[in-house]
Amino acid sequence: MVSIGENLRRLRKSRGLSQADLSQAASVPQQTIARIELEKVQNPRGLAQLAAALDCSIEELDPRFAPTVGRRAAEGEVDFIMGALEEHARKLERELGFLPTPKQTLLHLMSNRER
Repeated sequence: MVSIGENLRRLRKSRGLSQADLSQAASVPQQTIARIELEKVQNPRGLAQLAAALDCSIEELDPRFAPTVGRRAAEGEVDFIMGALEEHARKLERELGFLPTPKQTLLHLMSNRER
């Protein structure tokens, strides 16, 4: 199975992006991108932002989220989604000065998506 790091590097290079370019486009630290590509991170945060910046699906970036059957896959997706929500909540906390609830965070994400 191809790793997240290999997929990230392949997708980034196929779009002609440097790690710095992708970092800026995805609002993910360049160090995080480098660590993912070097496979130094087991469960990297920021995959949703990276996938969006690379114009690909999360499944294309992370083979662990490829369509599978069973409860374990669904639990992994929930963990991934909760991680993404927590990460976005921390970002909002820096912007707003307070930690939003998960519901407020989700509503913010949804309102930004519709724009």
